[in-house]
This record gives sequence, C-alpha cells and structure tokens, in this order.
Amino acid sequence: MADKKLPAIPKNLRFPQDLYNLIVKKSDKEKKTFTDIVVERLTLTFEEDWDYTGKLIRLANHKMEKWHAFKLRQKKIRHKEVYSRKVARLELNEKRRKSKEEETHKQYQKHCNSIKLIKDHLEGRVSIWVNNTDPNDWLVGDTQPEENFRKLPKGELNAELLDYYNKNLS
Repeated sequence: MADKKLPAIPKNLRFPQDLYNLIVKKSDKEKKTFTDIVVERLTLTFEEDWDYTGKLIRLANHKMEKWHAFKLRQKKIRHKEVYSRKVARLELNEKRRKSKEEETHKQYQKHCNSIKLIKDHLEGRVSIWVNNTDPNDWLVGDTQPEENFRKLPKGELNAELLDYYNKNLS
C-alpha cells in the first residue's frame, strides 16, 4: 500500500462548514488537491502526538541499527581483503626466501661436489676433461665428451682448476 496513491477523500465527507471552506480555499491557493491538503494537515496534527514521535524514534533507531550493521559488514569485508593481501605478501616473501636458500644450498653442493671430483682426480680415481677454448669449463668421465675437450693427466690440474681448488678448499 505504501507505493500506491492514497484514495481521494470525497468532498461530501462531513467537515464543519468553516473547515471545509478553509480547505477548499487553501487548495485553490496552493494548487493542490483537496486530498493533499487534508493529508498534510492531518500529518501536521499527528506529528505533535507523542505516539507518533515514539514511532519516529523507533524508526530512526531501526535505521541506525541497519546502517550500523551495514558498516560492520563493510569493515569485515575490507578486513578480509587486507588480511588476504597480507597473507599473500607473506607467502610470496617466504617463497622467495626459500628459493634463495635452495639456490644457496645448490651452489654449496655444486662447490662441494666439484672439490670432491678434483680430489678424486688428484688421487687418480676419475678423469677430468677440460675445454680447449674455455679452461674453466670442465667435465668428469672416462670417455671424451666432445671434440674440443682434452684430457688432463691423472694427478695434475691446469692453472684455472688449481686456482679454483685452492680458493674453495679452505
């Protein structure tokens, strides 16, 4: 009923004659309908009533509670978003830290293995093949890996491998 127009008030409704003339005069003056003037005047009369005021206060409280709940919902949503971004950022930092640690560990393992292989070569257990064009490029094995690799004599190192061995041995 709230979205429908109020039904028109018939003019033959019993009003005191003076009041009826006053309403007609005011409706002509303000260019409003008879019904609008009557409803407006009745509303103004009832607005001074304590029951009406109490209803307005309850309505205002209800609206305040509704907006407060809306505000809390929005804060909760915002907090979830901020928290999820913070967790994602922490996870990314943790992932970077772990990958950095793994990379460091791999480098350490590579150096340890290289030193072990060079020691084994010095003791005569394995053969080392050195690239002719790049003396820092070397491989371990019994057969020649490629054409441009030469085999080092067992127990001997070239200058680059000896330098690498001495730096990383300690």
